[in-house]
Amino acid sequence: MPHISAAVWNKSSNDPNDFTCMRLNGVLVALFILLYQMAFCLKP
Repeated sequence: MPHISAAVWNKSSNDPNDFTCMRLNGVLVALFILLYQMAFCLKP
């Protein structure tokens, strides 16, 4: 979602909403990687 990334980078880094958004994105990415690794390990 490039428009969200652009909005995050265009805002002030001190904005709590930016921190929450980046933290949420980090959690989603971590969960995606974890699920991908689990699926890969479960393959025969």
